[in-house]
Amino acid sequence: MARALSMDLIRTFALRVKYRNGPSFRVFHNSKIYIQPSAALIGSGSLDIGLRWPAYCTYRTLLSVWDKATLEVSGDFSMATGSRIVVDKGATLRIGSGFANNFSSIACFESITIGNNVAIAEGVVIRDSDSHEILGGSRGQTLPIIIGDNVWIGTNAIVLKGVNIGDGAIVAAGSVVTKNVAPRTLVAGVPAKAIRQNVEWR
Repeated sequence: MARALSMDLIRTFALRVKYRNGPSFRVFHNSKIYIQPSAALIGSGSLDIGLRWPAYCTYRTLLSVWDKATLEVSGDFSMATGSRIVVDKGATLRIGSGFANNFSSIACFESITIGNNVAIAEGVVIRDSDSHEILGGSRGQTLPIIIGDNVWIGTNAIVLKGVNIGDGAIVAAGSVVTKNVAPRTLVAGVPAKAIRQNVEWR
């Protein structure tokens, strides 16, 4: 992803001072950031918030980290314009390196771990909780999500609670992932199923 030149220097400086023992930040224009005082931002990585991609896009980006929540950034990760990350009360989101493209959404209610070199395409939803239950039916659940290294999640795919996506896997566009994905496996469909093994991407 190309680097934008226009950056909100004041908020970038403020975050770097406040969390000087945590990740490095670069805040771009039209970004909303809500970090509660009891939240923890840790790790030695860097986080770009609202990186304009493509250059003409001006969508609003959101980063929200709530009470006693933890955001750990260990690699270089970019939130493109229009993307959203919300870490709920007491939850922990761990991020390695890669990017979340326009209109993608990561909603962490308990635990989500994202590895290194992870490509999250436009409109992807990653969510570890049902949030609601169906009366007279199944109860709402919250279960951890783990996404390995070198994973590509295609446009408008949905990754739901309790899923483990192995290293090098590819999730095809529009898929709904409800079960574990083996390493280097291409999955597609609703619900997503394995359609090819030993895949590679770049």
